[in-house]
Amino acid sequence: MSTPKKRPAHNGALRFLVFIIVLLLLAVLSTTVFFNIETVKVTGSSNYSPEDILEASGIKAGDNIFRTSMQKVSKRIEDRLVYVGHANIKRTNTSTVTIEIEPAVPAANFVTPREVMLVSNEGKILDSFEEPRASLYTFYGTEPKPGLLPGEMYSSGDQKKDESVYSLLRFFSEVKAGEDTDADREQREQEKIIRGFAENITSIDVSDRSDIVMVYDDRINVEMGNINDIERKIMMCCEIIERYPEDQEGTIVSLSDGGYSFRDKASIERSDIIFESNISKYNETTTTEETEEGGSENTGEEGSEDGSDEGAEETDETRAPEMHE
Repeated sequence: MSTPKKRPAHNGALRFLVFIIVLLLLAVLSTTVFFNIETVKVTGSSNYSPEDILEASGIKAGDNIFRTSMQKVSKRIEDRLVYVGHANIKRTNTSTVTIEIEPAVPAANFVTPREVMLVSNEGKILDSFEEPRASLYTFYGTEPKPGLLPGEMYSSGDQKKDESVYSLLRFFSEVKAGEDTDADREQREQEKIIRGFAENITSIDVSDRSDIVMVYDDRINVEMGNINDIERKIMMCCEIIERYPEDQEGTIVSLSDGGYSFRDKASIERSDIIFESNISKYNETTTTEETEEGGSENTGEEGSEDGSDEGAEETDETRAPEMHE
């Protein structure tokens, strides 16, 4: 009876070594000879021609599809082409790359002392003009950093202000996008009210990020406070606006308890007149007291009674009423 021959141990090691060499060879070939880009497809909506987009991508026929960073290609297109919002790059197969373009949508005018910046709904600076573009939200007090160019993202240097501005851009963009079909009836009704409010906003002042002021329909100033809980605030303001005529002018003032109060324009103007009158009387009394020399004690008392006290009494009696809602 014969016994089976043992295979030399070095044969197994040799086969393993050959296997590793073959894998390495395939890896090298896949990044040099095989899987080269032959076709680039451009899809989506854009202001640019496919040739412009292909040139901006930096992709060339013969580039290896696996050695080409899709992320870098995407960023290159977005940086070089101002009106491209997003460039999504996909490997369709081993020799084809698809570039899907999403346009940058103009959303707002940022008014500055030097120019008016046209900004996308994601905060990308698209262009600059002398006058605001129609049918867009107009922001005041954004204070962009000096030297920002089209293609760059908005920044003021104040991180908190930037967060407020970006939040407002996202909020208005989502509101403008339309109704959420998965929402229940009550939520859809609320979205409708908020959308109606947003469509009537003519300007937004973010000079003080904790006291944002929106102008509704060019007739009502709405003091929103900070950006937090904006939907609830808008719903409360809409309830107040609905109680007054469509041509009513005034200001909706935020209160310390989280509520709101409406002051009509005439009341505000009367308050301003009274305030200016009291300041004028106070200044006249102060000037008289400083220029008089050797005045008697009785004269000083009469000046006090005829001056500031009388003004304070008038203010209390004629103060413009506030209608708390």
